[in-house]
Amino acid sequence: MRLSLWTVLSLVILTGLSGCGKLNYNRSETLDSGDVKTYTIDGPSAEQTIRIVVKSTEAEVSVAVIPTKEMPTPFNIDGLEKVKAYATKANAKDIELETKIPAKVDFTVLVYGAKKSTPITVSIQGK
Repeated sequence: MRLSLWTVLSLVILTGLSGCGKLNYNRSETLDSGDVKTYTIDGPSAEQTIRIVVKSTEAEVSVAVIPTKEMPTPFNIDGLEKVKAYATKANAKDIELETKIPAKVDFTVLVYGAKKSTPITVSIQGK
């Protein structure tokens, strides 16, 4: 079977474009008191600005965006204070953050600090 030059070029172009899409991650779940939810995202191929929106209905929460390789192990909130975060916001029901993520650096969005169980929605969008 022979493939035409146009077919091969089309496949190469489509394969190349599939990795260039903008980040679009959405999740709804419950954050229990004392829990930490982590959302690990593969690093972008080029520096990218991301926007994180977290909404909580019952309790205030905190959000941090950190390089995944800097994640404290074993994880504890005290260890998080030593990490240079890309962005943070504490104790709010509606949080909006915008930050730049360097090329090829995986990052993690952490949602934590609820004093009681609360439904949350998390949106992480590339710009």
